[in-house]
Amino acid sequence: VLEDIFERSQVMTQMPVEIAPADRDLNWPEPDLCIVSKSYPDDNSRHPASSELQLVIEVADSSLAQDLGPKARLYARAGIPEYWVLDLN
Repeated sequence: VLEDIFERSQVMTQMPVEIAPADRDLNWPEPDLCIVSKSYPDDNSRHPASSELQLVIEVADSSLAQDLGPKARLYARAGIPEYWVLDLN
């Protein structure tokens, strides 16, 4: 469905993303899905920076508390403009 809305090259799955500089030494999150801006090079020569992320989606089965707590704060510090958590339960 996301590929129908955005360009196919903008929809990424399970790919590490760069986050806020203060968190980079400890965290390289791999969101379940993310939408990158059209300016992100589609050759995958590097991980997308937070400024190139339009939407980050985490799918929670058993990780809801982690996704709504520490990960939400991590993405907020990185300036991710839109963060969704899909609770499968």
